[in-house]
Amino acid sequence: MEFKSIKELREYLRRYNSNSFVEVGTSVCWQEWQNGGLRISPLGQVKKNSRRNYALRLILLASAGNPYRNQEITVQEFESLIDVLSNCPNHTISNKTLLDTEAEYTFNDLHTWERDNYKTVRNWKLLLSDIFTKELIRKNGGHLFLQRQALFQNSGFGKPLARVQRTMKVFEILNSIDLNTINFFESSTKFNHEFYFVQFMSSIGYFWKTRFRGGGVLDFKKSFDIDFDDELKSKGFTEENLRIFVRLNSRVFSSSDRDSFRNIVTERLNNTSEVYHPFFYNSFLDYPFIDLGQDKYCLPDACSLMESSWNITCKHLPSNKILDQAFEQYLANVLLPIIAPNCFEKIREVENPQSSDDKRADFLITLPNVYIIIECKNSLMSSDTSVYFDPKGLASLWGRIHGATEQISSTIKALKLEDKPVIPLILTFYDALLASNVFESIVKSTDYCDHLNLSMPPIVRSLHEFEHWIYNRSLQNWAESMLLKQSNSSINPDNQGHNYRHLKDFY
Repeated sequence: MEFKSIKELREYLRRYNSNSFVEVGTSVCWQEWQNGGLRISPLGQVKKNSRRNYALRLILLASAGNPYRNQEITVQEFESLIDVLSNCPNHTISNKTLLDTEAEYTFNDLHTWERDNYKTVRNWKLLLSDIFTKELIRKNGGHLFLQRQALFQNSGFGKPLARVQRTMKVFEILNSIDLNTINFFESSTKFNHEFYFVQFMSSIGYFWKTRFRGGGVLDFKKSFDIDFDDELKSKGFTEENLRIFVRLNSRVFSSSDRDSFRNIVTERLNNTSEVYHPFFYNSFLDYPFIDLGQDKYCLPDACSLMESSWNITCKHLPSNKILDQAFEQYLANVLLPIIAPNCFEKIREVENPQSSDDKRADFLITLPNVYIIIECKNSLMSSDTSVYFDPKGLASLWGRIHGATEQISSTIKALKLEDKPVIPLILTFYDALLASNVFESIVKSTDYCDHLNLSMPPIVRSLHEFEHWIYNRSLQNWAESMLLKQSNSSINPDNQGHNYRHLKDFY
């Protein structure tokens, strides 16, 4: 079975009953998820993650199909289609012509971004377009594909439960800033906010216990075989709470309604170039459950449910404008006291700033042999850019990384941090796995760091990713590993990390 393009594959998928496709695909995803765990090797985990993500993309690609077709797909056929999708020609975006075109578009889009953001860039020490030439962008085109592939294979990165726990922590901080947060949330969801967060684990338990074709499909008309004691019920583990939570975060799979899952995915695909379809956005991060009709629901992917925790929670917040403030408070009051006790400080803002030189980064950490300067960014890129790095989104991402780096550079100069190396760390609330990978590759072949008086290129991590990288490393050990990385050396974890002590279980 071979297809010349993703379009051909999508046409082929139309022969199957779309409901059977999602149910079988769900069983495959759950099988890959259940067979993971601590005992599996890192390479084995990457392979399992990759197959799970290809299974999810097949479900998404097939969602535009017909639920009334007679031909149902088998597990064996679905498994073979995973291999077909992973080997589909041109999907790797490694074609030379495509890479040439991407480089040209990205270069032009970078100029356009700087022009459109003139007020932001006019006081920069360095225009990024003066350093990032078309030739350098093209030279690193192969790295760009590897970046996309790594993002795809590492979806589900880190400790899944930490995402939910962190979301609840941030939710509590938001409420301390705006006391209307909880009232607004509970009015919007018709749900006790503490019970709401319990449902992430409750859902996985219930949907796994169903054992429908391997798990993942739950029929609320049938009796449940899980009995919770009074203590668990008091914490929100009930069938009724689960029903409310699932309905709140689901969409009808196939209907003519614009809000059906089928139409949501189709619209997203239509707005995405075909060459990026294998990597396009996972809509289960917005609607983790599918309504199959007649009170039967599907949870295609337990990992996507955990990853969706912030997305589906923030829909019911009075405002997202105070997230920046909550993000900084999370670092100052939750994370940094654990990983950098007595050695971090909030950097004061300059009163009445006159230029971009007066802008300061957010935190300074002083370690025996290195400084770490942290600049917080709510988000660096759109959800689409974070998946497949289209040229326009990539240009905007690089521009914003550079803007944050200029801010760090000004802070280094203002604080006179000259006696030891400085690690420039840009933290974003939303996922940014390897967002700076190609940026760093290009920077290392230029005099970029000399222009900004930096010891090394900026490191960009999301909060979730950064916490994962240091769960088994002390901050000193992590800093040493970042410095050694510049000379292609490494250092083993010292097993003195936070181990998620700052994120306590909430059930």
